[in-house]
Amino acid sequence: RRATSQIGSFAHMPPLLLLPLGLLPALCAGFDSCPWPNAASSATHSSSGSLRSMNTPGLPQRSTGGRARALRLRAGDVDDSPPLLIVGAGVLGRRAAALWQTAHPGAIVYGATREADPQRQSELRAEGITPCVRSQFGTAELPACKHVLFCAPPGGNDDYAAEVGSALRMWDSGDGDGAFVFTSSAGVYAEQGGGMVREGSAVGASPRAQRLLDAERRTLDAGGTV
Repeated sequence: RRATSQIGSFAHMPPLLLLPLGLLPALCAGFDSCPWPNAASSATHSSSGSLRSMNTPGLPQRSTGGRARALRLRAGDVDDSPPLLIVGAGVLGRRAAALWQTAHPGAIVYGATREADPQRQSELRAEGITPCVRSQFGTAELPACKHVLFCAPPGGNDDYAAEVGSALRMWDSGDGDGAFVFTSSAGVYAEQGGGMVREGSAVGASPRAQRLLDAERRTLDAGGTV
């Protein structure tokens, strides 16, 4: 989500660089080598490893505690084909699935959608993604995964934080060698005039921004990454 609103300069770069930059270090850590070697250093970090906020006086700031945590293991440190659960198998989720499949040939990638849509499920299968629905969470039909990516948008979710919480229960975090990544959205920020925003920029007070921030807090409290 650290991508700025001024993304024209990124037009010459690979398409995935238009994903939230905060997601790249976590995703890249699941690969033997990151396709974007500078991605992990694209955000400003303090010597303690936490992100350094660029604050705006007088406006509320976001807590960045825990954001430096990401997948710390390379492909060789885990099972040969670690499964990945993607909640929100849309454009972003399917790009992430393709990257995971390239890095981990043969790995199962679950693509969770809100409802069972036969056409969409057929499209997911054609891309090597195993379709599932969120109502299967917590059942024997869908096992918990060490690697979970939540990139479903907040639209249509009356309780977005609860949706994230449901996905968090699908995260097998017991031995600490996986990660839960919540992509969130740049919509949390107060800036609405096309200006530059950073991780520590002032946040908005709209109901949508608050839903996102509530979901972020739930993720961070559980040890996940935003």
